[in-house]
Order: sequence, then structure tokens, then C-alpha cells
Amino acid sequence: HRHNYWSRMLLGLSLHVLLLPFTDALLIAPPTTNDDWRQLAALVVDTFDSPPTATITYETSFPQRVQSRIERTGWNLVGRSLAEQHTYDRYVRNARKMRGKKYGLYLAKEYNAGTTESNYVPFYETVGMIEMGLTLEPSDNPTEGLKPRAIVGVICVRSGFQKRGIGKALLQQCEQLAIEKWKENDLFVEIEPDNERALRFFSLCGYDNIDEMRNAKVCVRRKME
Repeated sequence: HRHNYWSRMLLGLSLHVLLLPFTDALLIAPPTTNDDWRQLAALVVDTFDSPPTATITYETSFPQRVQSRIERTGWNLVGRSLAEQHTYDRYVRNARKMRGKKYGLYLAKEYNAGTTESNYVPFYETVGMIEMGLTLEPSDNPTEGLKPRAIVGVICVRSGFQKRGIGKALLQQCEQLAIEKWKENDLFVEIEPDNERALRFFSLCGYDNIDEMRNAKVCVRRKME
């Protein structure tokens, strides 16, 4: 029953599934189960909300070391679970709200043959995610008013799985959705101007800086005509 509930709730999401050609162990698909949503929340929190690990050196004072350990312990015991629950609720609410609209949310799930924690039962581990939708932006032609713009809102890959083509595969799935289903020939991304790593990644994926700032962010675009 739980699986059917999530399946019904996500009727508005694109249900494309992509088995990547370079490995059958990686699956790109929308979240469909409660466990998918829980893993999504954990990934987003680990990527964007987890406090950085303090660098401890010989020059670090004893009180600073104690304070760092207290903060890390508090995050692990309380902060992480609260952040994950908040993120889980937010994404589930958004999926309900966006049902039937142009919205895409995909997970990159890698096949795992099993661990001691899973009693060696095989499972798929969420190692990346991407979220995209449509926004209304002023047209280049003043007489046309506002026009829809396909845009990637969030993309992340777990640190231990980066530089393996997973981010590019997620991006390609959104490009496919935009051009084949939404009939949009352009896909946009807004990036913090000091995020050189992200700027380089999207440049390597064929995105061009269009010399446009949106919300204090650099706007890049890929034309898919």
C-alpha cells in the first residue's frame, strides 16, 4: 500500500528511467518509495546543511577542540535528524503541489550488492539528485512579455561518487525531459559567481555564460536545438 501511495502522488512527475550505457549498476529515476524520499533528504542535508569538519592542528587550543566536538556531536545526535525530517517534508509537499505541472526530480541510484547493515540484501543507494522546473522570465522581445524558462534548481552528487559521470547523467536526463516532453530548446542554470567548480562543470557539459545575472547569480544556458 505504501508503494502505491507514493506512485499515485507522483503521477505529475516525469517517469523516465535511464539505465546508463557505461554501467548497468546506475539507475536514473524519480523517487517512488518512502525510502527514496528519505535517502533524498539525507543526501541534500549532507551536501548543503552539514556543518564543515573543523580542522584540528597542534595550534588548536583545548577549548576550541572541545567546542568543535560538542558541535559535531550535537549535529549528529539532534541536528541531522531534524534537518532531514524538514527536508523530507519539504520535498514531499512540493511533489504534491507540482503534481500535473512541468516539474522534474530525479535520483541517481547505484546498485549495492548488500552490506552487513542490510543483512547482505541488495539495494539501490541514492548517490545524486537533480531538480528542475519552469520559471517565467522577461522575453528578449519586449512585446512578448513573460515567457517560460526551463531551469535546473538543485543538483548534487555524494562526495565519494563524484567525477564518475553521475552529475552529467542527471543533467542529460533533464535536458531530455526539457526538449522531448516540454518542447523547450534551452535549459538554464543559475550559479553563484564564486562557485568556480560548478561553473567549470556546466561549461564542460556545454553550457555557455550568457552574461546575465539573476538573483546575484551567473546564468548559463545550453541550447539543445
